[in-house]
Amino acid sequence: MKRLFTSIACSILLMGALSAQTKVSEKDVWGTWRFHLKLNEVAKSDTADLNFLEKAVVGAVSGIVDTAMEQVDIQFNFKKSKELVVVVHEHETKKKTEQSIEWFINAKGQLEISDLNNDKVNIDNDGVWMLLNRRLVPVENGKATQGIYLERVQ
Repeated sequence: MKRLFTSIACSILLMGALSAQTKVSEKDVWGTWRFHLKLNEVAKSDTADLNFLEKAVVGAVSGIVDTAMEQVDIQFNFKKSKELVVVVHEHETKKKTEQSIEWFINAKGQLEISDLNNDKVNIDNDGVWMLLNRRLVPVENGKATQGIYLERVQ
């Protein structure tokens, strides 16, 4: 019985270690990543304290945003020069918008992206990004944000 308990405890610790965010190196980031926003997932994690009406409004809005996100493709191209080119492709109009900002890896091994605020694109980045299951995920207060991630383009 003691052996079984020890095996289960080790398995749980191993699973936790495998799913934990890992530090980011520059080589991990270089290249093109696709931005994903699943607002329904974000809303689920952030609506625990809302009443029924508030949850209904959040659900409706998240559905609209998810539908709008299907109409665009947002890619982040991390260059070795620490330049990040954000490319937004609008499917319907076939319009492509590019904006450049800076990125860096901080002393804790976390990816930080500079803010960008102009008439075309607004990126406010208060948090940091870490690797989790081969995806870059935003992390705030040590916790990965659900429903938002960057996935490498092959």
